[in-house]
Amino acid sequence: MAGLFAWAADVVGGGNLDNEESRKPVPLLLTPQQSHYLSELDVKAAALQQTVLVLRQRVGPGAQGFAERMPHLHADSVAAQSALALEVQAHNATRLQIQTRENSLRAENEAYAKEIAARQDEAREKEQEAKDLQISLQEIEKKEKTFKNELEKLRAAVEKKDELSVQEEEETIAVDGDRDSLLQNELKQLRSELEMWEVKTKKLETEVASAQQKASRWPSPAQREKDLERKLRNLTEQLVTKQAQAESLASERNALELRLEQLNEARRHMQATGTVDAKRNKIGRPSTSYHSADDSKARGLPVRQRASKTVTDNVASVARTVDAFSLHAGSHLWRNKVLRSLTVAYILGLHIAAFIILTGRLHRQFRPATTKELP
Repeated sequence: MAGLFAWAADVVGGGNLDNEESRKPVPLLLTPQQSHYLSELDVKAAALQQTVLVLRQRVGPGAQGFAERMPHLHADSVAAQSALALEVQAHNATRLQIQTRENSLRAENEAYAKEIAARQDEAREKEQEAKDLQISLQEIEKKEKTFKNELEKLRAAVEKKDELSVQEEEETIAVDGDRDSLLQNELKQLRSELEMWEVKTKKLETEVASAQQKASRWPSPAQREKDLERKLRNLTEQLVTKQAQAESLASERNALELRLEQLNEARRHMQATGTVDAKRNKIGRPSTSYHSADDSKARGLPVRQRASKTVTDNVASVARTVDAFSLHAGSHLWRNKVLRSLTVAYILGLHIAAFIILTGRLHRQFRPATTKELP
């Protein structure tokens, strides 16, 4: 190939044969057949180059313009050069493909080598496992032999024991007669004890029945709870009725208050007209005389009776003030719904507290009685 390049360069431009670039070898990776073929082409190129030199020596110095005087030869040489460049590019492409293929083959070879090594390791492990299994099989065979020997020994021992047991049974049959008599005596004793325990159980049953009868006299917790619920229901009904009565009394009291206000207005009107003064004087005289008579009577009494009289007067005054306060409070309660509801809730709370206290006392009363009677 180098000779062909040199010949083409000489034909086209008469280039220098001593050019260093033309003499540089092209780095290629070829097979042995391709290298042999290239060596043949080099030999042929060297022969052609030798013939070109001989022709140049014969032609002389006028051969430099030979290529210019022959344009068709120049075109052919350019075409040959382009074809040669294309072949070189194709050769380079094939060389790159060969290199990539070589790299891939190397990688595959490495992978295959690793896989082969892993398989070899697995094969070694399997061989080791097979050896271990063979060793364990040999041990199992040895154990089987020992077990067989032990089984034979046990069978012989069992046969001996059977013979001995037959002899012992024959001996025990003779002893069983004495044991039967002993067992009969023991059975008689057990029967007598059983009869005694039956008598005791009957006594206990009668005692339990009497205890149950005594317990049935007292009401059960469920009955007591029902009675308490009934009492609570009655109390609530009474509370409702009392509340209704209180409301009716409050309404009557309001009506009386209205009537009292009307009478007060009438009295004021009568006082304004002047007729009320005479009536008040007529009515006031006996009252003053009554109080004066009471005072005179109190003065005529001894000291202890006078003190008791003052106490009763004080009590009467306090009762009148309490009545007035209760009337005033009742009017406020009737007018204010919140206070009325609070009083009702307070009364219900008192009833519930009394119910709880009574139930606790009833339980305390009934429990010790039942515990004393049951034993």
